[in-house]
Amino acid sequence: MEIVEYEPDRTLGALIHDGPMQLCSSLTIEPAGDQASRLTITVESDDAPVSMMEEPIRGSLRRIRDLLEHGA
Repeated sequence: MEIVEYEPDRTLGALIHDGPMQLCSSLTIEPAGDQASRLTITVESDDAPVSMMEEPIRGSLRRIRDLLEHGA
C-alpha cells in the first residue's frame, strides 16, 4: 500500500497493489451537523472483480464502526 494523499482529519488516499491487481482507494471525512460526520470511501480498479473487493471492504467498514463505537 502506498499513501498518495493525506490531509490530517480530512482525507487519506492510497494506491494498493495486491498481486497483479491495483486498487485506488480514498477516504474523506466531512462535518455533517453539530454531532455528526460523513465518511465517504471510494475504491476503484480496472482489473479487480467487485466480488473480490466486497468482503475486504465490508471488513474495513466493520473495523471503522468498531473504532468509532468502542475506541482504539
